[in-house]
Amino acid sequence: MPIKLAIGLGNPGPRYRNTYHSAGHLAIDYWESHRTDLPLPITHYALRKSNVFMNESGPFVAAALRKRRLKPENLLLVHDDSDIALGRFKLSFGRGAAGHRGVMSVIASLGTMGFTRLRIGVRRNRSREKYSIV
Repeated sequence: MPIKLAIGLGNPGPRYRNTYHSAGHLAIDYWESHRTDLPLPITHYALRKSNVFMNESGPFVAAALRKRRLKPENLLLVHDDSDIALGRFKLSFGRGAAGHRGVMSVIASLGTMGFTRLRIGVRRNRSREKYSIV
């Protein structure tokens, strides 16, 4: 099924704007401001940001799908992933939450893992860090 709705997860409010949990919100902000410049098919679906805390994302996502009369298969869920290096991303369909509480909430509310996820890496690449011994 084609994607018709992209929802970026994050925590609400200015206090959380530039935290790793805001990766989903930041992606949606970027796509909204660059829709015509990107080589992505994002002009064909709606872009939304959750307005609830990360761990409570499920009811928001379920309501957004119901409002638009869409199925979970039409969803692209965009969120941070601490298992992926910063600057990298993974696109997956039908996978478990892997400990991400926002995704757990979405799976519980939808009753399925049958949606697409864009997992944005937020882990620093430790191999490039310099260590010093004191």
